[in-house]
Amino acid sequence: MLEEEARVVSASGDTARVHIKPNSACGSCNAKGACGTSLVASLFPTRNATFTVQNPVGAMPGQDVIVGLDEDVLQRASVIVYLLPILGLILGAALGVWLADRYFSLSAEPVSIVSGLSGMAVTFILVNRFSKTTGRNKQYQARIVRIKKQNNSWNLMEKT
Repeated sequence: MLEEEARVVSASGDTARVHIKPNSACGSCNAKGACGTSLVASLFPTRNATFTVQNPVGAMPGQDVIVGLDEDVLQRASVIVYLLPILGLILGAALGVWLADRYFSLSAEPVSIVSGLSGMAVTFILVNRFSKTTGRNKQYQARIVRIKKQNNSWNLMEKT
């Protein structure tokens, strides 16, 4: 399970709004002063993230909690969001070449480009519909795993 520290902003029934303090992998690296990635990361402001999560432990506003998400859920979502549009692009382009050779007297390249982009657009639409459907399923939602002992290690209004 992937876990992240958060603070409960509000709670209502079996859900809660949590504020997750942004972490950067560069913050814990000893080479951050000499690293190009650290330089690029410093150009973009870190955003504070607030999410609605399941609250099976009954956490109350102001409490520090640990929010968890199952790794297999994240892996499936990554495959769907990243791999399917690429497959749509490749299959659409291949279909365009086949159609251009078989039915049109056009060069295969423009038809392949248009059909590849169309295939990718169709998969984006399908991924969007799928994400709206699965987003309502509690199995695919993050949840509060446990309440941390109360400490004020970071301020909710802190700007980083």
